[in-house]
Amino acid sequence: MRIGDLSAATGASVRSLRYYEEQGLIAPDRTPGGQREFDALDPARVAFIQQLFAAGMTSSSIRELLPCTHSGRTTRAQRARLRADRDRIAEQIDRLVQARDRLDHVIELAEERAYDSASDPDRASDPEPGRPDGGWWGSGLVGCDTDLAAIPVSGERAEAGKASTAVAAPAGTETAPALSPS
Repeated sequence: MRIGDLSAATGASVRSLRYYEEQGLIAPDRTPGGQREFDALDPARVAFIQQLFAAGMTSSSIRELLPCTHSGRTTRAQRARLRADRDRIAEQIDRLVQARDRLDHVIELAEERAYDSASDPDRASDPEPGRPDGGWWGSGLVGCDTDLAAIPVSGERAEAGKASTAVAAPAGTETAPALSPS
């Protein structure tokens, strides 16, 4: 089977299949003309690789795990690597939940500051009260007294976050209470 056939059979792009080969995840034979030739087991192998990538595993982790798919047995080190990958993903999920909770808080603040143009016709002509040129700046949601550096971050963003400073609202504009980290 040629690379285009394998792509059609698995839904993986030709580019992805070439990447899998470069990473040592699949090893097609070559025709005398240099074309890749895949065997009947490769569609299942590619589907398994796609599942592992979707689970958040790296190509090096997958490369270490693939030999056990042939033998049906895993080593202690392979199982430890799988657990480490699971723990890493759990930490990512925790960070995403925290980000979602912070966004929920911002949405709550936005809802508190919402207005109905039918009940307040004077404000209906100004879509963003508090700022002559519009935008959330004058609404108190952005440019408020929130200390962005106080919001915990992790990983590469942590170093950049330490250098962040609060942005003050323009003089004479309403500010919202500081957002507190959840």
